Amino acid sequence: MACGAGAASAATRGEEVTNLPFLRWGVCRPKPKRREVKRVIRTRTLAYLGLLTATSVVLTRFFAVMLPIGGVGALRLSFGEVPIILSGLLFGPVAGGAVGALADLIGFPINPFGGAYFPPLTLTSALHGILPPLLIRLYAKAPYRWRDLGATVLLNDLVVAVVLQTLFLSILLDRAILVLLPLRLLGRLLLVPVYTTVLYLAATSYYALDRNRPLLGLAGPRGPGASGR
Repeated sequence: MACGAGAASAATRGEEVTNLPFLRWGVCRPKPKRREVKRVIRTRTLAYLGLLTATSVVLTRFFAVMLPIGGVGALRLSFGEVPIILSGLLFGPVAGGAVGALADLIGFPINPFGGAYFPPLTLTSALHGILPPLLIRLYAKAPYRWRDLGATVLLNDLVVAVVLQTLFLSILLDRAILVLLPLRLLGRLLLVPVYTTVLYLAATSYYALDRNRPLLGLAGPRGPGASGR
């Protein structure tokens, strides 16, 4: 018997509709409207991006170690870039770029580490969220494997942190790029496996949570109804 027909029949007999077992267990709840689904997804995504931005600010500005090179602070070790990369991997390059830029713009007044504001460094922060999702889509599909994330983190760090950030820091700090490059390269290479492991655990947890928690009748990335492409 169809749900609507069962409810109408019960109402005709004078029974309470809520006493029908299939209604009590929610089987006959109406499907959510597409517009409502999109609104809830958008709200949830914005909440995630806000949380990732705040996490990046805290990790970068309060839990970072600044190492001097050539008498100036030119190598900052922190986990602040992990939430930025994660936002790009989970929600796309536009979202990742926004998180990276906002994290730098919000975080700089909190703790500038004794330096002046330099817009190109905000650009590199945004690139940490833009490049990884573009790179990893060339050779992997979500949910990502550790080696896929490792290759992505390595390529991203070489382009953004080692080349671009070192170039911009040499301009800002008035130091030769060859003075800054060796230690910055070593420091970034040491962070690659750490970043990769944290990203792998975070991304895996997100996909598992999203798959097992229905949202207005929607399945997660690998849940029922997913195309698997």
